[in-house]
Amino acid sequence: MEIIKQSLQLKLILIMTSLFIIIGLTDFIVKEQVIYPSFYKIEQQEASKNLQRAMGAIDRLLLDISHRTNDWSSWTDTFEYVQNPTNDYEDSNLVDATFASYQLQLIFILNNKNEVVWGKVFNPSFEEEIELSAFNKTKFPDNHPALQFENVKEFTAITGVLTTEYGPMLIASRLIYNSDEVGPSTGTFIMGKFFTTKTLTELTDQIQIPFKIILPSDITFNPISTELNKHKDKYIKTFEHELKAYAGYSDFFSKKAFIIETQFPRDITEKGISALRFSSTIMIIASLILLIMILFFLRQLILNPMLLMTNFLHQLNKHRDFNAQVPIKRSDEIGILVDGLNDMCKTIAEQTNLLEGINSKLEFDSSTDALTGIANRRAFDRAYYRYWAMSFREQKSFALIIADIDFFKLYNDTYGHQKGDISLKGVAEGISQCLRKNDFVARYGGEEFVLILPSTNLEGAKNVAKMVIDTVENLKIPHKNSIVGNTLTISLGGAVTIPTQELSAEKFFDIVDKILYQSKEKGRNQAHIIQVENYNRETTELL
Repeated sequence: MEIIKQSLQLKLILIMTSLFIIIGLTDFIVKEQVIYPSFYKIEQQEASKNLQRAMGAIDRLLLDISHRTNDWSSWTDTFEYVQNPTNDYEDSNLVDATFASYQLQLIFILNNKNEVVWGKVFNPSFEEEIELSAFNKTKFPDNHPALQFENVKEFTAITGVLTTEYGPMLIASRLIYNSDEVGPSTGTFIMGKFFTTKTLTELTDQIQIPFKIILPSDITFNPISTELNKHKDKYIKTFEHELKAYAGYSDFFSKKAFIIETQFPRDITEKGISALRFSSTIMIIASLILLIMILFFLRQLILNPMLLMTNFLHQLNKHRDFNAQVPIKRSDEIGILVDGLNDMCKTIAEQTNLLEGINSKLEFDSSTDALTGIANRRAFDRAYYRYWAMSFREQKSFALIIADIDFFKLYNDTYGHQKGDISLKGVAEGISQCLRKNDFVARYGGEEFVLILPSTNLEGAKNVAKMVIDTVENLKIPHKNSIVGNTLTISLGGAVTIPTQELSAEKFFDIVDKILYQSKEKGRNQAHIIQVENYNRETTELL
């Protein structure tokens, strides 16, 4: 009997062991061949997206430098300065405060012979002026990468990265035209910004994704560069708890200026493995107690739910809908696995929504002037053409006013930039109070503001302009060095029209800009508003 008992016990152990092996193999194959690869693929895709966001942040920074270069190179004052350099232009624009304000370390102005009309370079920390071998103080060679305009479209800036003695520098250069972008060009305008640790920190804070750059001087640069060449310039390396994604950022000469590295924690796989291991443990324990029931209901209780979850993972990988949930409501081991998977998807969805919120905030910040809190130049450019198109479509009056604080540079020189910033905020708030709900105001740059008044006739535009002048005067901001009076004042120029095909939005803006200069020439602290009937005939009246 003891031998039979041992034999049955052995057989039972062998049967149970066989069943456990079969179950274990099935579970292992499903996880290794379907679930784990799906987790890993999702992680790789998210790591690749983070790398793209980091590269996009650098591209946006380079685009911002390009926009600033366009603003300065498409300016009549710069156009005339190259032909006839004057101290007034340099004292008003090419000052150290300009570098600090724009966070730039390099500005160069060349004539058509590539001779340096004006140029200055600061070290990355703005502590002292330096010299760079790539930027000769006298004349640039014809093959300089910032001068190859034959490779770009007309009125397009050359942008890229240049490796210097002080590290990589983001460069933007553009041919110089007048404000109407009418040539011929008188030279080239170049701006540059060192890619510093501070710059990297700012970009990291913007996109909420930690990343770093690896310079050629780093001992890891060449091994990673070799791997990038093998993997077509994008390489993801897998570690136990994280993925590291690499991409090369090329300079003007198509060489890697630096390598971008982002890290992505392997939370998806770790949580998935943890949930699957837990469910497997519960399943094995339950199988010991309810072996017969497990064998009988194996297909109904285990295989079908596993197939459903596998299909869910495939659909999740295909459609990227992390708000979806596995449609299984159970309180057994499979239910624990499903809950773990659903919780994991919920966590990913919450993180995705958080990133979308951060992106929305970044979009808001990029359209808002940080100092005054009103719209910035970028937001104005979008709004201006939108309001113009609406007025053209509805054939309603459209008014545009440009306001410029009188002698504001003298104010800053007298009272300092901190009080200047406070005054700009006060003026911006005062102007905003003069407008209706559907009107639009933006800080155009420096001490200039632009007002868009849709559905506003000449009389209405005059009333708004007078309210702005009175409001600024009522602020009673002292300005002892003002030529107009003892307080801060403002000059305005504006025009009212019904948009037509003959009169473009750009031409209309130029008309208003010229009217502003008329207000300045007539003594400032006043508004000059005109009615533009059509492209060829204008009537004016001074408030």
